[in-house]
Amino acid sequence: MLNEACRHTIVEYFNNLEECAIATVNFSVPESAKQAFNKTFTDENKCAILTRLKE
Repeated sequence: MLNEACRHTIVEYFNNLEECAIATVNFSVPESAKQAFNKTFTDENKCAILTRLKE
């Protein structure tokens, strides 16, 4: 876990990026796919799995 000083430094870094473009992607996932994903990865960190898939 990050300590407070480190968190502050990271936040300041991102707040000071003027030319940084951060993309947000929204998409629809069929309910059957959501259910299959949740069933397959029940006890795992789903955000971490999605991050690995996007790499």
